[in-house]
Amino acid sequence: MRAFTTDELDRLQSTQESAMQDTCAIQTYSSMKDGYGNPKPVYQDAYESECGLEHLDPAEVQATGQVPIIDAKLRLPLDTELDERDRIKITHRFGVELATPQMFEIDGPPEWGPSGLVLSLKAVDDE
Repeated sequence: MRAFTTDELDRLQSTQESAMQDTCAIQTYSSMKDGYGNPKPVYQDAYESECGLEHLDPAEVQATGQVPIIDAKLRLPLDTELDERDRIKITHRFGVELATPQMFEIDGPPEWGPSGLVLSLKAVDDE
């Protein structure tokens, strides 16, 4: 198996980034103590990024076994910095601002590919 050349990697990354038609806010994780002294997660918008969201149908997941159910996959530029505890807020789909942003938590480590990062996401409905 031959490795990609630098030019090939640059073209792959450029193509993927030009196909990212959505916008998301990376919400960084931190915690504070609640009234009982227990840690409570806090999320704050850190920065916006181009992204590509793909909603998945949970019915396509295997019926047996311990397969995690995810709601979406998200493509991000390779240089995106995030922590698995961060959240993703989708603010624009196909260039159109959403009246109600879609909230997701990251499910597992980012998958690193030649053209960008791919995250598995679970919908958050506690907002």
